Amino acid sequence: LAFPTTDNDTAYAFFYAPYNPAYRAPADALPPLLVIAHGGPTGCTDTSVRPDIQSWTTRGFAVLDVNYRGSTGYGDAFLRDMVGHYFRQSHLDVMAGVDYLIERGIADGDRMAKMGWSDVVLLERGELTSGSTWHASGNVPNFSPSLNIMKLQSYSIGLYERLEEETGGQ
Repeated sequence: LAFPTTDNDTAYAFFYAPYNPAYRAPADALPPLLVIAHGGPTGCTDTSVRPDIQSWTTRGFAVLDVNYRGSTGYGDAFLRDMVGHYFRQSHLDVMAGVDYLIERGIADGDRMAKMGWSDVVLLERGELTSGSTWHASGNVPNFSPSLNIMKLQSYSIGLYERLEEETGGQ
């Protein structure tokens, strides 16, 4: 899937429609959308078999797996386009992909979740406090041998607690 970005460039994603007769959205509703942002900044998502995505689509979720600018595999200019504004650029590209699906009646902007790893925690930290589309956040840490990652996870938990206090849990 190729879609326009907010500044008239192009970003890419893989879209997976839900498929399981036992798990369907009501007839008058669109399926929930899971948006995936790969680790980065220079990682990528590809066409390899992804049991995690299959697990979601067989449970009635649509999945958008985004290659934002800075991802590998689309040439040097695409990779370098995130230099100097990575966290902003990647978020805008992810949201442009979401908007693309919403505008075409494929996704419901009120029934979305976002999943990611690596720098996604840093990206969302800024977006949660700037009035973005995402209204809640969770941090599911993995055990990590890296002291810095463990400190970041601890910081994130504290941030989420402070955000809840400041917003009244909304």
